[in-house]
Amino acid sequence: MKVFITRKQELTTSRWSGGTATQLAIYPHGTTLQERNFLFRISTARVEAETSTFTRLPGVRRVIMILDGQLELKHVGHYSKTLQKYETDVFSGDWETISRGKVTDFNLMTTGEATGTIEWVKIYKDKPIMFPFSDEGNVLGIYVLKGILNYQDGNENEILEPGSFLLAFPELSEEQSALKALEESEFVLVMIDVHGSL
Repeated sequence: MKVFITRKQELTTSRWSGGTATQLAIYPHGTTLQERNFLFRISTARVEAETSTFTRLPGVRRVIMILDGQLELKHVGHYSKTLQKYETDVFSGDWETISRGKVTDFNLMTTGEATGTIEWVKIYKDKPIMFPFSDEGNVLGIYVLKGILNYQDGNENEILEPGSFLLAFPELSEEQSALKALEESEFVLVMIDVHGSL
């Protein structure tokens, strides 16, 4: 298992027309959002404008989750949807999308054959979650929202605090990874199937 951890203080936040954005991960390394040459990109954003229009991203699949606030999404010519805290929407980056509401959100973008999901998880102390990796194509991401987590994989033992992001690339192994809470904790779980693209 190859594990990469980015602590909150190591993250860089940039401004965009409607607020701020923080990139948590992009793969392969060296690719950029501007060049659209990534396989997947994970980020958070703070929307400070009451109304904003999403940048069109042809060929990109998008998944968005609200971490704080309420967001009204209008996918012109498709459908409209209102997202409450921890609710998600999956849509094409090629669509014309207009949003209304000031929120903090979590975003996953994938291209090519890669697909992914994000979900909010609450974990209680001494109730570990096991992650079997029988498929080399699954990539795991964990973004800590609240509490303190202990990630264990073989001899690896990492403490994760709020704002930390862990990205794990599996290798062919029968081992399981475990996530334990040192106190009641909440996190965003990202699962990406890269279909042998690694």
